[in-house]
Amino acid sequence: MRDSILIDREKRLNKVKEFFLANPNDSLIVIKANIPGNNKNYPFVSYLTKVFLNVLKSTYNFFFIHFYKSFDGPYFFCGIKGKDENIKKHLIKIEDSHELGRFIDLDYFINPANSLSRRNLNLPVRKCVLCNNDALYCIKADNHSTKDILYYIEKTTVLYFADVVVDLVDYSIIRELKIDHKFGLVSFSSTGSHADMNYRLMISAKDAILNYFKRMFLAGYQASGLTTLLSSVRGEGLEAERQMYAATNGVNAYKGIIFLLGITALSFGYTLKTSTDFNDIFTNIKILCANMYDDFESNYNSSGMKLYKEHNITGVRGVVKDGLQVIKDNLHKISLTSGDRELRNLLYYYILNTEDTVFITRSKSYENYLKYKEIIRKYDPNDINDLKELNKFAEKYNLSFGGAADLLITTIFLINLKELFV
Repeated sequence: MRDSILIDREKRLNKVKEFFLANPNDSLIVIKANIPGNNKNYPFVSYLTKVFLNVLKSTYNFFFIHFYKSFDGPYFFCGIKGKDENIKKHLIKIEDSHELGRFIDLDYFINPANSLSRRNLNLPVRKCVLCNNDALYCIKADNHSTKDILYYIEKTTVLYFADVVVDLVDYSIIRELKIDHKFGLVSFSSTGSHADMNYRLMISAKDAILNYFKRMFLAGYQASGLTTLLSSVRGEGLEAERQMYAATNGVNAYKGIIFLLGITALSFGYTLKTSTDFNDIFTNIKILCANMYDDFESNYNSSGMKLYKEHNITGVRGVVKDGLQVIKDNLHKISLTSGDRELRNLLYYYILNTEDTVFITRSKSYENYLKYKEIIRKYDPNDINDLKELNKFAEKYNLSFGGAADLLITTIFLINLKELFV
C-alpha cells in the first residue's frame, strides 16, 4: 500500500506539470485531505474535500475543476486565471479558521515545480491536528498515534456534517413556508385552510424538532447495518413528535416531516460512512423501509390502514418503501436557485401524482378526493388568475396538501445535500 501511495503522489505531480504545459500563464489550487496512515480513502474523506471546493467556489471563478481518486486520497484540481500570491494567503486563512481546516491541504501552484508555502510568505507553520504544537514537531517526535489522529479527524468531520444536516432541514422547511399562494397551505402571509396554524406556529414546531434530525444522522453513521436500524430509532421519532406537540399545543405541524426527513437523514448518515454515491441515499432508504407495510397487516384501526385496506393507498409509507423514487425522478425540476414558481409547480405535481393522505382525509371521502383532484388538474398554477382561484377552492373545501408539502421539503433538502457529493 505504501508503494501505491508514493506512486500516486508522483502521478499527481505529473498532473500538475501537465496543467502548466496547457496553462502556463495561470495557477492551480489542489484540494486534498490530510489523512494519516495507509488508508486515505475512507468515504468521509471525499465529502471533506468537497466541503472545501464549495468554500472556494464562493470566492473564485475556476475555469477548470477536476476530481481525481488515488491511493494517496481523493483530490481536486482547480484552475485559476493568472497568478497571485495573495491567493495563498487566503487559502492559509481558510486552513487556519475553518473548523475542518486542519484536516485539509490547500496547495497553490504558480509553477509546476512546487507550491507556495507558508515559509515562502514568512507565515507561521501549521498547528498539529490534536494539539497546539507545530505540526512538523509532532510528526518528527511521533507525539500522537495514527489511530488517535484518524479518530479525531473522523469524529470532528462527522459532527460537522451532522450540523450541516440540521442547517439544511432548517433551510428546507423555511424555504417551503416562504412560498406564497400554495393552494391552501400555510405561508408567511396566509394561514390558508388551517385555522389552527400560522407561520409563527410552524417555526416553533420546526425549532422543536431540529435536533432530532442530527440524532438520526448520527444513528445512521454509527449503524453497522440497515435491516433493523429503523426499528431501533423508533423511540427517537416518537420523542420528536412529543416535542413538536408541546411546542404547538397539540397541533400536528410536521409529523410527516419527522417521518420522511428522519428516514432521509438516517440514510445519509449511513451513506456518508459507506459510500460516495448520492444515489445510495435512495438505495439505502429502500433497504431501511423494506418492511414498511408490516403495520398494515395488523388489526390496528387507523385512517391510514383503512385507506390501505379499502383503496390500496400506501401514502408516505409507499414513498419510502420505494426509496423516494418519486423525489429522485423529479430532482431535476428544481435547483439551488429555484424561485417560488418552480417550487410551486413541483408541489402541484406532487399533489396530482402522489397519494397525499392529508388531502384524502380533508376531502371527507375517497370519492370526493378523486373529484377534487380532477378539478385541481384543470387549473394552471402559472396563471395568476388560476392560482388565485385554486387557493380559493382549497380554502372553500378546507383542503390541505400536507403530504405533498412534505415531499417538496424533502426534495429541497436533497437538492442541497447533493452539493456535498463529488
